[in-house]
Amino acid sequence: MPEAERCASIPNMKIRHAIAAFLFLSCSALAQQKPQPQHKAQIEAAAADRLGMTCAQILGMNSADWVAKSVQAFAAAGDGELRGIRAYGRCYDERTDQLAAVLARKGTGPKKMALANLKDFQAGMDSFTGKTLADTEPPADPAKIAYAGLYEKQFRYEFYKTYEQKTLKQPASVSPKNSKPAVANSSAAPSTTPDAKPPDLPPAPKQAPLAGVTTKKTLVTTPTQPPAAAAAPAKTSETEPVTKEIDPFTKAKNHFGELLGLLPVEKMHEVHSAFGKLFSGNPVSEDLKVEVYQYAIFLLERPSDKPFAPPPF
Repeated sequence: MPEAERCASIPNMKIRHAIAAFLFLSCSALAQQKPQPQHKAQIEAAAADRLGMTCAQILGMNSADWVAKSVQAFAAAGDGELRGIRAYGRCYDERTDQLAAVLARKGTGPKKMALANLKDFQAGMDSFTGKTLADTEPPADPAKIAYAGLYEKQFRYEFYKTYEQKTLKQPASVSPKNSKPAVANSSAAPSTTPDAKPPDLPPAPKQAPLAGVTTKKTLVTTPTQPPAAAAAPAKTSETEPVTKEIDPFTKAKNHFGELLGLLPVEKMHEVHSAFGKLFSGNPVSEDLKVEVYQYAIFLLERPSDKPFAPPPF
């Protein structure tokens, strides 16, 4: 080929190569955008599980009512319970993810240290859940395992909900006092100046060993004496009627200990150790401790036991 023709063909070759590369990339992009068959099937299955309802409508119901509705809808197939739990869990996660994304865009969400604490807490919760469900007698059935996975989602949601409450209900320069706390940041020092940013996670009460986390004092009330006895000598405490009210945390802790004691010794120590790690390095508030204990009780309860507490949502 003459030199002039060869040189003239070079731009054409470059153009052809550019077009070919463009078409290749375009086809690749279209292939990635087009739902894969398996992914499409999953989307259709999730939509079927929702029974034509939106996630907002589903989460507007408590989980028990929604699962009952699902059981009725899929009575012929006999898998309504698991499908109902699965659908509720997907919607719950979707709501949590949306909340986390909104907080991140606003710059009001948790910082790296707080997210690391949450990750550690979740890992500890997964480990505790797995060990407990495996060690209970009889071993947990698929429905119990599914419910455990569903109810465990409450802790991540409440973690992000705390940050939303800081943004909506509290001035930027004031640390929240009454917001519902989530996993606390043990390494974050409390703010000492009005303009300092609040800790990544709400402050936690003093941490205590697993077997005896500091609890509220038992409430003791003594009825007022009638007017006729006002002038009489004071009665001794042995003859006075006394009404005692045990706070929710103490009640939950005591019942957890009772259920734990029903396990064989080796399994009891294994579950007890995994439970203790939930609080190791992650001090939590009194409210969250109650929820953690109630969740642990749910895992340990036998099918014949009366539920200690209603589902968390």
